[in-house]
Amino acid sequence: YRLQFELGNLTITPATLMITPIVGQSKVYGQDDPVLNYTATGFKFTDTTAVISGLLGRVEGENVRLYRYTVGSLASLHNNYTFAVDAASTFEIKQAPLVIVVHENQRKIFGSADPILTYSLQGLQFNDRNVNAISGNLGRVAGEAVGVYAINQGTLAARANYFIDTFVPSTFEILRDEVGNVTLP
Repeated sequence: YRLQFELGNLTITPATLMITPIVGQSKVYGQDDPVLNYTATGFKFTDTTAVISGLLGRVEGENVRLYRYTVGSLASLHNNYTFAVDAASTFEIKQAPLVIVVHENQRKIFGSADPILTYSLQGLQFNDRNVNAISGNLGRVAGEAVGVYAINQGTLAARANYFIDTFVPSTFEILRDEVGNVTLP
């Protein structure tokens, strides 16, 4: 037998590193994303995470829900590795807390219709307005006699990106007319 060698190219393909995001990473709606931490497995020879640069990413979006992780800007020094991200892992954006402060000195004259009860809202994120964060109206304890009634949360409810963390109530007063008379309806 006679052996004959032919010149050719040997192709070395990159190995795949499995990127597993750390469980439980999250943020509150309106906050900046934290640095996303992960573990990597599948290194060859004596390589370690020192051969990786960049940051793990996630699917874009800012609304409250779960988001899948992406390779982001992860890169391999010397192009020896490609990346696969654990598809079961998710990043969570949680609801932001709202504080509702009912305005004071809300009142009406006996026999007249109730005005719209007002409040201030604290904790809005981005350029959200009240209508983006809350729906419904304040309520009050039932009654039409001259006196003071507690204002309550009524039908106010937070929309998807928020939750009502604190409700600061106030009172509503039914007053006599200007001359002090109470007229029966």
